[in-house]
Amino acid sequence: MLPMSMSMLTKEAIIIISCLLILPISSVGAFSSPPSRHRHNVNLRRLAARGTRGYNSQRQEQQSRIRYDDDYGYDDDDDFYDDDDDDDDYYIQQERQTSSIECPHFGTCPGCVREANIAEIDIIESAKLFFNSPSVQKHIIRDNRRYNNYYDDDEDDDSFYQIKIPSPITQWRTQAKLAVAPASSWSRAAGCKIGLYQRYSHDVLSIPDCKVHHPSINRAIDVITRATQTVRTPAYVEDTGEGLLRYVQCQVELSTGKVCLSLVMNAEKFKECQPHLSYLVKELKRNDKNHELWHSIWV
Repeated sequence: MLPMSMSMLTKEAIIIISCLLILPISSVGAFSSPPSRHRHNVNLRRLAARGTRGYNSQRQEQQSRIRYDDDYGYDDDDDFYDDDDDDDDYYIQQERQTSSIECPHFGTCPGCVREANIAEIDIIESAKLFFNSPSVQKHIIRDNRRYNNYYDDDEDDDSFYQIKIPSPITQWRTQAKLAVAPASSWSRAAGCKIGLYQRYSHDVLSIPDCKVHHPSINRAIDVITRATQTVRTPAYVEDTGEGLLRYVQCQVELSTGKVCLSLVMNAEKFKECQPHLSYLVKELKRNDKNHELWHSIWV
């Protein structure tokens, strides 16, 4: 009879040998010799691809369940969807679509066609008719069913689209091309008049308080107007073809609020602009001592 310690050792050895015999050949090979580095990397890539596909599909399913739940019962624990952001966007869009521009030049200025309810313009109404057509609705329903997206056929036609205004309805225009005309027909001391042509004419209408212009543009036009009065810049007269300053263009650099100014002169050669051009540019720079208005001036 074997001692107790030898008996226990023999039983453990028998158990280990039995386990090795039961294991498949690939597992025994794993104990005997490690796999090559290439095969190891391939297996890792396969596992990573499977895990990614599984994770993405699970996440898409969860996201679809939350966003398109019939009861709109969103889960507060999910960090990839924030219902508060949608609420904020909804109220912002409502405010933009129902607010009024309240521009003092509206009615006489040809720049804006609506002062309030700007989403009710002709081009948007035409888009509504297009997306409400049966052929487009049928196409959208088919695509939603193909990609397993939620869509309720019993909802109103407006569920096919959303009208969104991407920017505020005031102070959004960062580029303005404006015409120039003499402020007075008998004296250059009155300076130049800068604005838009009135409807069905080439009479320049000044718009110093335009609500859709960026504030830097209104400030630049005011500085240019006062500078033309100071240095008596001759404005272009369309009837006679005489005068010098014909158009101005203002482009705002959003990061700094500075204006890139372009002056269009009624001259074929640069020397024909002198000395009025030099006087005007010097006066513009003199009125910007802190270098806060002009980004650059081009002719």
